[in-house]
Amino acid sequence: MSKSRVESRGEVGRWHPHGHAARFTTFVAVGVCGLATQLGMTALLYGRLHVPLWLGAALAIQTAIMVNFTANSLVTWRDRAGGRSRRRRFLAFEAVSLVGLAVNEAVLLTVVTVVGVHYLVAVLCGAASASLWNYAANSRFTFPARLRDGGSGSPSAVADATETRRSWLGR
Repeated sequence: MSKSRVESRGEVGRWHPHGHAARFTTFVAVGVCGLATQLGMTALLYGRLHVPLWLGAALAIQTAIMVNFTANSLVTWRDRAGGRSRRRRFLAFEAVSLVGLAVNEAVLLTVVTVVGVHYLVAVLCGAASASLWNYAANSRFTFPARLRDGGSGSPSAVADATETRRSWLGR
């Protein structure tokens, strides 16, 4: 099978550090740090300081978003800066995460008020429900494989992708 046919069919590098399976695993590991931040902040704000749950949870999620952006930039998608500034990437990450925050809050508040589950267990349910959205949307919009400059991608992104493909093939 020719090199281009193998690459186009996605048969190369199924468990490569830049493949979705490995990247998602790293994303989940980073998410555990964000989840610990969210749990701790929620326990502090709602459990200790008696801030209303909806507000304490939103502030805790925003804190976790900042932790996750930093860790994902340094670890999960470190190969995908794509020439965009950290500020632009953060704004894209924040926009994606606001949708995740809405999903997270809706699940958390529903699980606490309707089902009657402890608020920290509800935090876990909300975070899990938002994780798939956050990964897919951030992979596509915040840290794209190539930036689209008229369809060609940035020169460095194209060169990096070419080098990655060569390393997958052992050439």
